[in-house]
Amino acid sequence: MCWAEENEETVAMLRDDPLCQVVVATVAFGQGFNVVSLLDSISLGVPKSVAQTMQQGGRVARDPETTGRAIVLVQASAYSAAQKYLKTRKIFKPVQGKEDQQ
Repeated sequence: MCWAEENEETVAMLRDDPLCQVVVATVAFGQGFNVVSLLDSISLGVPKSVAQTMQQGGRVARDPETTGRAIVLVQASAYSAAQKYLKTRKIFKPVQGKEDQQ
C-alpha cells in the first residue's frame, strides 16, 4: 500500500464491504483513518515504543458499542527480555504455574 488512492480505496472497502475482513499493511497504513467496523489488529514484532503500540491498537473498536482486540505477536526471546526487565524493577510478579510449583 503505497499510493494514497489505493489506501483510500482499501479504507473504503474496510468501511463499506462486509466481505473485506483482512488487510495486510505496514504501520503507516493505519495512521489517520477511522473505520468503526475494525475489530482486530494483529501486529508482528515489538513496536518501538508504548505510544506506537497504543497507536496501532487504537485503530480497533472505535464504536463504543463494540469490543476489539489488539494482539502483538513477538518472539519468545523478546517476551523473556521484557519479563527480566520488569522483574529487575520489581514491576512484574509472574503468576506461579505448575512448572513453578515442582
